Amino acid sequence: MAPEASGSDIDLMVTGDVGLADLPVALKPAENRLTGPVNAVVLTTEEAREKHRAKHHFLETVLKTKKPLVIGNKDELADVIGEQTGQATPDKPG
Repeated sequence: MAPEASGSDIDLMVTGDVGLADLPVALKPAENRLTGPVNAVVLTTEEAREKHRAKHHFLETVLKTKKPLVIGNKDELADVIGEQTGQATPDKPG
């Protein structure tokens, strides 16, 4: 199968207990398929919450922009940054 041309870099925000050193091996197949780099920003849960509380420009832009969530959903992202969505999820009553 031929690689898909992306036309631009892919920006990826990863939150949780992931080391930046762990990502190159995991991202290499995507970079090969997209024929371009995947630029990853890694934030621990606490860093994400601190940046959200401080209204950090990068994080606030990410939160306000339409984006695909590769793993997880908007409720889980809200939990990571310390917000409640008030909506029920299959594994949590709301």
